[in-house]
Amino acid sequence: MLQLTDGLHHLPANERVASLASFLFTKRNIGMYREVYARVSPMMCWDAALYCAWAAGGIDVPLIHLQQNAREWSVLSAHKFEQIFNVDTHQVTSTRQLERLPPGCLIGFVGRLGGQPTAPEILRHVMVHIRHGLGAGTKNGCIFPASPGGGWEAVDMTEFFDGQTFNRHTRMVYVPCNGQRVYTG
Repeated sequence: MLQLTDGLHHLPANERVASLASFLFTKRNIGMYREVYARVSPMMCWDAALYCAWAAGGIDVPLIHLQQNAREWSVLSAHKFEQIFNVDTHQVTSTRQLERLPPGCLIGFVGRLGGQPTAPEILRHVMVHIRHGLGAGTKNGCIFPASPGGGWEAVDMTEFFDGQTFNRHTRMVYVPCNGQRVYTG
């Protein structure tokens, strides 16, 4: 875990994750947030979200180290996500449910490969839920086409439920960040 400032170390794990995710775009030019912002912005979305949750002490991923490149510890991929997300029990099916999720959850977007009903499910995207449906992450344009896509940014994830045909074959799933070990390698 990073040396968190602004009193974040006294918050519960999920609140630390949500706060760091928010500060990475609101305070991205200040102190340690600048370092983490520069590290996560070019990462693949799932690596960036995991790194943020790990850096805030919201999850324990023994493979992650501060000095390593994400390619050296990447835990998730489009076809390898079950060790983090349980797509059968942790689904988000409405705007109301999303808005009520605890802050700091990892949000996954899972869909059928190529939108084909018989194809295997793949992980399309991962973000951190800040609160009230607001999420943060990188490369958000794959789910939210209006996203500017300029590094770590905030997005109103409630737009996922606006009936866009772009996401009609995609489900939203989540996992809380409560300090648990999520992957051991």
